[in-house]
Amino acid sequence: MRGVYVLLLEVDRTLTARVGSGREMLFEPGMWVYVGSAMGRGSTSLEKRVRRHLTGARSLHWHIDYLLAAGAGAKCALTAESTERLECRLAQTIDAHPEFRTGPRGFGASDCTSGCISHIFKYDGENDMESVLSAIMIELGLKPLRMSPDHTENRQY
Repeated sequence: MRGVYVLLLEVDRTLTARVGSGREMLFEPGMWVYVGSAMGRGSTSLEKRVRRHLTGARSLHWHIDYLLAAGAGAKCALTAESTERLECRLAQTIDAHPEFRTGPRGFGASDCTSGCISHIFKYDGENDMESVLSAIMIELGLKPLRMSPDHTENRQY
């Protein structure tokens, strides 16, 4: 399965993630959302990529791995199948939403060619973040599926 995902994160204290290049990025406490994609098959499929983030990576490869290793907690993910590359479109839609604030410059977007500032966002809204994100995905024509770390709360929206 190929597609796009949003990883819902909780940061319970100020965290500094030193990403692959050694650059330090600061994350304040609160709820965050990371936008990613997985366009491969087998071990690089959407389900395997998201499971890796939800259960903890053994090695640090992507920016999100460094943030998770620094102590951010992955709560769940919303995934959507797509053969189209929609990561930047989804990130830009979230970035334009009034309840989200752009995270550290370049986080998750170091290879972006669409002009994204970041692929991680702080949630400053008062509504249920998961509901807001699923509505955004549906507006983009996606069919979000919720994946929980323990597989017990998976559901289609």
